[in-house]
This record gives sequence, structure tokens and C-alpha cells, in this order.
Amino acid sequence: MPQLPDLPRRQLAPTILAASILGLSMACATVRSTAPANPLLSGHWQLDKSASDLVDTKVSTAIAAWQAKLRKRSGYPDAGNAGNAGGGYGGHGGHHGGPGGGAQGGSSVDQSGDTSGEEFDMLRPLAPDFAEVRRRLVQVLTPPDRVRFDTGTEFVRITPDRVPPRDYRTDEEFSRIDEYGTARIDAGWSGDVFELRARYSSHATLIEHYAVDARTDTLTVTYHLNDPMVGKIEVSSAYHRG
Repeated sequence: MPQLPDLPRRQLAPTILAASILGLSMACATVRSTAPANPLLSGHWQLDKSASDLVDTKVSTAIAAWQAKLRKRSGYPDAGNAGNAGGGYGGHGGHHGGPGGGAQGGSSVDQSGDTSGEEFDMLRPLAPDFAEVRRRLVQVLTPPDRVRFDTGTEFVRITPDRVPPRDYRTDEEFSRIDEYGTARIDAGWSGDVFELRARYSSHATLIEHYAVDARTDTLTVTYHLNDPMVGKIEVSSAYHRG
């Protein structure tokens, strides 16, 4: 077998170092920890329901697609009206009423991280509790009617209506346990856009995107949820100052 010539270490090391630096700089360019000089996000905002997505419709569409997939794959005879309580599905619930509001507790957290949503008997699988899954997804993705943002140099305080404020530091990653499970959360700025990225032990992800249009002074809040069972759901909400 022909042998490839060995590259001199002195030539190889700078190449590897340059590639590592490039990869690191690209990763860090995604978001930054320091807030912009005059954050447009700061202030009180009121939800414009007429210009926002209907959460019920978005969730119902995703649940219907999931049900159809389960029927085709596993032949659940009762996939349309399943009601087995304790199906194992963990909800992020309590996070909204308000982005960043967070669950105040987490009594229904499955610490094992098993959010398969399915139980099995000796002969056949039991269908998930679709009604409970739907309820919790609606709770996850429903935006607050009113929300306030206070921005510091390296933190953002989010105060939704009827939920205690929560501070998000942009210079460090932190953990949180809520009804959706255990998550590692990163916060940061991309220009004037603020982002929260939550990675759950169940392999679910939730990205919250807060962008203000300076021309119309409109805040658009977008939730990108990727659930390992239900799939992807995106909900966009519009806010005006008030």
C-alpha cells in the first residue's frame, strides 16, 4: 500500500491553529454579551393580538400531524382521543405567561428526562395523553399580554404580566428546572436583537428571539420550539409600546 508523505509538524501546527481560531471566532460572532449602546428593547410592551399568530392553531396543527404519524407507525387505535394520564410528557409550562417568566417551581418535572410521551402494556403501546401535551404546549408558547424589559451592560430583566421578573445574564450560561425539564440557557445580543437559547435534557430546544423594528417601533417576539416528539413549532407575536 502506498504511503502518504508525512507533513512537517511546523507546517501542520499553524494550519490547525488557524482553523481553530477561525471556528472560535465564527461561534462567538453569533451573539455577544454586551448590550447595544441604546437598546431598543427597553421599556413596556403591549401585545397586538390581531397581528400575532394564533397559538391554539399552531399547536393543534402540530398535534394533529404527530397523531397521524403515530397512527401510521404504531397503529394506535385510540390516537385521536387518548387519555392515559401520566403519559410521561413534560411541559415547559409556566414559562409563559411571559417570555423569561419561567416556571415558579416545577412540580411535574420528570427528573429522569424521559419525555417519550408513551406508555406500554404487555401487548401493545398505549397512546400518549394528547390533551395534556396540547395543554402544556399552549402554555409554553402563549405570549404575555404585557411585558417589560430592563437592560444592563451584561444582563436583561424580563418582567411579564403576573409573573415575577427574571434576570438573564449574558456573560454566563446557567441552568434552570421548570415543568419542561432541566435546561442549559444562553442569553446574548446579535445587534439590537436579544436571544434566549434553552437546551433541555430531553433534547428539546427553545429559542426566544426579541427584535425591535426601529422604523415602526414594533417588537416581534418569536418562539422556535423543537420538541423531540411533536416536532417544530414557531409562534410569532407583535407588540407595541404601552
